[in-house]
Amino acid sequence: FQSKVQQWAAFHLGLRTGLCGSLTTFSSWNTQMVVMLVGTTTELGSQGMSTLFGYMIGLQAALASYVFGK
Repeated sequence: FQSKVQQWAAFHLGLRTGLCGSLTTFSSWNTQMVVMLVGTTTELGSQGMSTLFGYMIGLQAALASYVFGK
């Protein structure tokens, strides 16, 4: 038994593309935040306040998207 949604190839392609894109974007953003926090590979050293600010913006953006999507 297949539902009507399973027959929409364009919907599945868009969903897969969006999911993979969001996972890779989050991964690279989170990696950059850790590099900034540790500071061993940058010339500026540890950037703790910038990292904290970046995480706060990321959390607020996720919460705003959730509220907007409801």
